[in-house]
Amino acid sequence: MDMSAWVASDRHIASIVAAYVIPKDQQMVADLLKQANLKSVNFRYKERTKFTPVNMSLAVDLSTKDVLSLCHSLDHQSCEHETWFDSRAHNYLHWIASCAGWDLQPEGAIGKWSI
Repeated sequence: MDMSAWVASDRHIASIVAAYVIPKDQQMVADLLKQANLKSVNFRYKERTKFTPVNMSLAVDLSTKDVLSLCHSLDHQSCEHETWFDSRAHNYLHWIASCAGWDLQPEGAIGKWSI
């Protein structure tokens, strides 16, 4: 069976969250992302996989480029349900990706803000 959506690992989610979210909010954000990912996969494949909290101790240090890539991957795995684009999880994930994107810019390479 060719799966076009899958449940991201706790290591995947914990690592991107740990990269940009303040420690006191990490568990909450990671759990929101995992719940949204499960909702998407369960919806797509008519499954009932149960949620368990993200094990934040599995987080690993990643390059900024890897954080951005993993954010895009998680976005793709989580978008099957119609509520994804209006969800808090979507907003948090895109905020993390935006932070990583800014950090990838070379010093002084930011373009014009207005013309």
